[in-house]
Amino acid sequence: MKEEEVDRRGFLKGAVGVGAVVAGLVATGCTSKVATEVPAWDHEVDVAVAGFGIGGSSASLAAQKTGAKVLCVEAYSQVGGTAVDSGGGAAGPASIEAAMATMPYGNRKLLQTFVEGMPKVTEMIVKSGAPVRASSSGFTIGAESTHKSRLACFEFLAKTFTDAGGTLLMDTKAIKLLTSGDGTVDGLQARDKGGKILNIKAKAVILACGGFQNNPEMKTKFLGPYGDQVVARSVPTNDGTGMLMAQAIGAGLSKSLGTFYGHSIASNIDLSFMEFSEIGSQYHDNRSIVVNLDGVRFADEGMGLAGDLCNEALARQRWGRGCLIFDQYIYDKWGSTTAGGTPTGIDRTQEVLKRGGHVVSANTIEELAGKIAAWGYNRASVIKTVTDYNAAVDAGATANLPVPRTAGMIASIVKIAKPPFWATEVVGGMSCCFGGLAINAKAEVLKADGGAPIPGLYAVPGTAGGITFVHYYVSSIGAAAAFGWASAQNAVEYAKSK
Repeated sequence: MKEEEVDRRGFLKGAVGVGAVVAGLVATGCTSKVATEVPAWDHEVDVAVAGFGIGGSSASLAAQKTGAKVLCVEAYSQVGGTAVDSGGGAAGPASIEAAMATMPYGNRKLLQTFVEGMPKVTEMIVKSGAPVRASSSGFTIGAESTHKSRLACFEFLAKTFTDAGGTLLMDTKAIKLLTSGDGTVDGLQARDKGGKILNIKAKAVILACGGFQNNPEMKTKFLGPYGDQVVARSVPTNDGTGMLMAQAIGAGLSKSLGTFYGHSIASNIDLSFMEFSEIGSQYHDNRSIVVNLDGVRFADEGMGLAGDLCNEALARQRWGRGCLIFDQYIYDKWGSTTAGGTPTGIDRTQEVLKRGGHVVSANTIEELAGKIAAWGYNRASVIKTVTDYNAAVDAGATANLPVPRTAGMIASIVKIAKPPFWATEVVGGMSCCFGGLAINAKAEVLKADGGAPIPGLYAVPGTAGGITFVHYYVSSIGAAAAFGWASAQNAVEYAKSK
C-alpha cells in the first residue's frame, strides 16, 4: 500500500500498518463482538464522518476547515437526511437560561454545547455562501421553504466539501467501527451500493447517521409494546445503525430513549420519504381533539410545540393509535396548512382518502361515532367526549377537563360544532429521537461501563441522545448542526494528538 503524503496541516504522519483489530461486528439487530483483521485500507483520513445530513455536513465542513483530511459516507442516495423533508429551521436558544426554560428536563452541560455551537455553525454555513436564510437565532435551510430548495442547499454544501478536497461516498452505509486492541477507534467499515466492503482508516470518527426511527425492534424496545406502530418521519436510512455499531464496542446509551418529537401520521397508508411532512402529517391535530380506542381524550392536544407531546403520548395508547375528530371549520381553516398555520396548498384529508386511509365524515357526531366504531372506537364514549369538550369550550373551562386542554405554544381551542364532522385515524409520527448514544459536552461517546469516553469516537443528535427529555429542542436541526460543529473541533484536536 502506498503511503499517504503529509497533508497541508501535517495531520497524517504516513500510513499505519493494516493489521488493526476490529471490535464490533454489527448487523441489523446484532451487537456481538467479533475480532477481525483488516486486509487493507481503502482510504486513510484524519476524520471519518457517517452521514451527510445537517449534523454530518456541519461536522465534515467544520473539520475540513481546520485543515483535516475528511471522508464522509452517506447511506442514502441524496444528501441532507431528514432535514430535506422538514421546515428547515436550524435555530438555537440564545442562552443556557433560555434553553433550560424551553427544555426544563434537559441536560444542562449538553445544552450549553448547543447554545455555544449554534452561532459558530451559523457563521460557517453563512460564510460558505450556501443558500440559507440567516436569522438572529440561526438559519433556515434553502432559499425558499420547499423540498427542492432545501435539497439544493445540501447539494451546495456537498460540492463545497468535495471541491475543497473532501471525499463524499454516496449510497455507502457505515456498518462497523474499527478498533485497536486497547479499544481506541481506528476507523470505520462501510458497504457501498454494490455490496463492496470499504475499510476506512481514521484517527477520529463522528457518527451523524440519525436515530432509530426506522428500526421496529428498537422502537418496540424503547417506546413500548406498540412502538413499532410509530411511523418514521425521517430519511429511511435512520435505522439505529450508529447506535448499534457503537454499542458493539462498549458504548453506553443516554436517558430519554422513550421520548421523541414528531406529529401524528394518518394510519393505514403508504408514504415515501418527502411525503411525510406535507401529506402524512395531520397538522390540524393541535386544533382538533384526539381520542383513543376507549373514546376518551388521553393528552392535551395543544401541549408542547404544536401538539408534539400529544403525538408522543399516542404511541403509548392501546394498539398505538387514536382518532382525530374535527369539524368543517377546522378542516377549512387548518386542513391544508402547516402546524403553525402556513398554507401548503395540499388537502391532507383528501390525500389520505385517495390512499385508502381511515377517514370518514358525517352530518352528526352520533353518526360519526357510529362510523369509527367499525375501527374499534367506543361509540358512546366518543359522543360523551365531544359533548363534554364543547361544553367546556363554551364555558371557557377547557383547563378544568379531566384531561386539560390548553393552547400550548401553537394551537387553537375551538368547538367541534360545524357539520359535516370528520374523523381521521392516526398513529404516532417520529421525526427525531431524544435518546441515543451517551455523550459528554465534547460530543465524545461514553462507555457503558464507567462512562469514560471511547477514544476517537464522537456522535451528534440524533445518533447521540440525552440532550433533552420530553420537550422538543428549539430546533432538532439546530441541535444536530451545533453538535456537528462542536464534534468536529474536538475530533480534530484529538486527531492532532495521535
